[in-house]
Amino acid sequence: MENEIVSGLRNAIERGASLEKAVQSFINAGYNAEEVRAAGEEISSGASNIVYSEDNTKKENPDKKLPELPKREDIKKLPVIGKENKKSNKALLWVVIVFLVVIFLSSLAFIIYNFVVK
Repeated sequence: MENEIVSGLRNAIERGASLEKAVQSFINAGYNAEEVRAAGEEISSGASNIVYSEDNTKKENPDKKLPELPKREDIKKLPVIGKENKKSNKALLWVVIVFLVVIFLSSLAFIIYNFVVK
């Protein structure tokens, strides 16, 4: 049962919860407080690197390293999505408006020529 609690606490920590909050959450969920605290101590002391499988054989759990975050200077160099699109959207809108005006004027000229002049 304690291995299950250790795994659950490690999972909660990997998802961003603090060890204290994870321990309290397990106690609130009805787990034995002493077992949960013992599992928390095991994790905080670093003894939880060894995980037992279903057949109770030891397996070394490799440390998972998180990817390195980009530096603030590198983030500032990234292009801002949307600025270029707004400019191209305005240009496209103007092209469509001019096209519609030309069609309207051509239709008006056709109507005037065919019905008024003839």
